[in-house]
Order: sequence, then C-alpha cells, then structure tokens
Amino acid sequence: MHKYDDIISKCIIATFNSNLEDLLSDIGFKNIRRITLIDDKRCMKSTLKGCDVIISNGEKEEFLSEVSSELGIPFITGKVVTVILPDGYKYKDLNLSRFEDISHTPDDRRILESIQIKETINVLTDDETPLFAPKAIKIENKKLKKINLFDSLKV
Repeated sequence: MHKYDDIISKCIIATFNSNLEDLLSDIGFKNIRRITLIDDKRCMKSTLKGCDVIISNGEKEEFLSEVSSELGIPFITGKVVTVILPDGYKYKDLNLSRFEDISHTPDDRRILESIQIKETINVLTDDETPLFAPKAIKIENKKLKKINLFDSLKV
C-alpha cells in the first residue's frame, strides 16, 4: 500500500457504512466521510460534493447513483459490486434493482466490502482496471461470481 500513500491521503471517500469506514481507515485512507443517507437530492449533492468516490452500502442505490452521476463522481455499488461512472451506464439501464432484495450474511458482507475497497483503489490508481459496469461481482452459494449485468440472470 505504500505506493498509494499519496493518493490514499488526498482522496475523499464517501461511505454509508461504519464497518467500511473502519476498513478504509485501517488501510490508510485519511479522508473518509461517513454519510447519513437522506432522501433529498439537493442535500445529498451538497454533502457528497468534492468526494472522489462514493461507496454504497446497498441502500437507495438508484438515487445515490443518480446523485453521484450529476456530481461527476464514480459510484461503487454494494449488493453486487460494480463501478458506475458518471458518464457511463445508468443504474436502471443495468437493471440493478433486481438485486435489491438480496440479503447477505455478515461474512458475505465483509467479502463484498473488501471487493468495494479493492475497486476504490482501482478507480483511484492506474494499477488495475476497475470492474466497470456492466461487469460486476456477486456472491452466489458462498462463491464469488463475475457477471455481466446485461445477461439474463436469476437472482
């Protein structure tokens, strides 16, 4: 992680999850904003303005994706993990709402959070290509599975 020290100390990461905030902090991220989700676009835009990446906890993702797109900020989803770019695919075009009812075990949630952190680092560095939509990762039967969100999937 030392080669990322400069990036990690300067970038602002927004998260809605205290566990993820702790993990990011343990890795060395310095500017983490733990956000309380408010269903008001103007308020959320004001709160998230200036962030470099937004990491979802899986709640109100279509709303947050729209806010992040309007602000020009990459958005990392939480029920399945993918990176939605501001000028890329829209949440509803990817049919991500089909994953909203998925509930994860605490262990599965930690695995997905680790993948979200990895994707955050990928977005911020040129080390590895992020998992841009429509590609995604989901947990299925205790195994990670790479998927294409445009494929016909049974959840």
